[in-house]
This record gives sequence, structure tokens and C-alpha cells, in this order.
Amino acid sequence: SRQWYKIYPPKDGGEDPVVCFRWELTAQFRTGFDLSRFPVDSQKLPFVLVTGWPTKGSNKDTAQYTVSLQQNLNGQYRSFCTVDPLSDVSSEYSLSKRVQFSEGMSRKEHSAEELTYSELTMQLHVGRKASFWAYHLIIPLFIITTALLLGYGIKQQDFNDRSQITLSVLLSQVGFKYVAASMLPKLSYLTYIDHYVLGCFVGTFAVGLEQSIASTGLFVEPMLTLNVTRNTTVAATSV
Repeated sequence: SRQWYKIYPPKDGGEDPVVCFRWELTAQFRTGFDLSRFPVDSQKLPFVLVTGWPTKGSNKDTAQYTVSLQQNLNGQYRSFCTVDPLSDVSSEYSLSKRVQFSEGMSRKEHSAEELTYSELTMQLHVGRKASFWAYHLIIPLFIITTALLLGYGIKQQDFNDRSQITLSVLLSQVGFKYVAASMLPKLSYLTYIDHYVLGCFVGTFAVGLEQSIASTGLFVEPMLTLNVTRNTTVAATSV
């Protein structure tokens, strides 16, 4: 890493000089992700820079001066983030080029001597690219589930033929679920994609239950018929 310092003396008899600090480094950082909205989740990646000097007044015996971390608002020193286009991050996530800054103070509970320190939080915004999951999981599972509608083209008394379609869809969903499970993160809570997959299973079960009850003749399923006359007038009636 490389570091630069530039000291600006106080103006008009001021007491506090300004130190411009630049730091170029390559490092690895880790943070926890909230994947409850997976695969359309977005994350905030914070990086907190803390001084080693306590603020004035936090402890009168040790703090005789104040060091405050602030963002350099000079347009010549813009903060940005770049990503290697060949890395896995660029193919799976979209990273904001802007870095957000916020100034604050540390909590006394975090210091054994109950001191407070100046903090500068730098934050990046990263969003997941959901196109991979849409093409390989969401859309195929939607097509498989909507194949249940084919069963309504068969008379409700023919439960054997209808159940073959429903069971075929259910077996396809189960097989697809095991393949997709190996691609999804292992979590102790449900994500958006988990709710979607479970919804497909519940919908298939509901269709199979409805068709089994309808086959007993307890109720008559509504039928939509189209009547086309010679003058190309189309009339739809529900039976």
C-alpha cells in the first residue's frame, strides 16, 4: 500500500490544521449478507475507518486534542471503486461506482476506557444480477407449473387422465427442486426464491385436490365456450 500526507496550516490564526491523507491499498473485506430477498437482493458493504486518537472531552486526562475524520470534497480527489471484469464479482453482482461517506463517533461501550473516537464510514452498494436465476430457475419452473392447465382440457369425470398430468408436473417439480437446491445458498431462513418454489408446490397440490373433488360430482367446474358465427362475431359463454 502507499500513503500520502499533505498538511494545510491554519488560516487567519485558526488553531486546527488540516491534514489531507491519501491511502492506496489492496485488501480483502468480509461482511454478512441478508439474503431474504434472494435473487433480487441488494447489499450495503460498509468500511469503517477509526482514528487512534480520542476526541476532546471524552476523557480529560488523555484527550487534549481532537482528530476528526472527514470526506475530502475536493473534486480532484474523488472516491471510486473498480472491479476486475474477469472476476466472479462482475458476473454476479453490479457494483455502484460511487462511494457513500458518513461521519460519526464511536460508542463509549466499545472502549475499555470509555473513550470516543472519530469514525468515517465508507459504504458501497452492490446488487445481484438476477438474470441467471430467471433463465435457469424461475421461468422453467413457471412453465412446468402452468402445464397443469392442460388437465382442464379433459372432462372432469376422467380423473385418471387428469391425475396423470398433475402427477407428472409434481414429479417434474420435485426433480427440478433437487437440482436447484444444489445451486441455492444454504440458509436457515426462507428467501424469495424459496417462497416461489413452495408456492408452485402448493399450487400443484391445490389443483390436484380440486380435480379429485370435482371428479366425485360434488360440483360442476365452469366451462368457457367460444361460439364463432359466419360474420366473425365471437361470443364467449361460461357454462
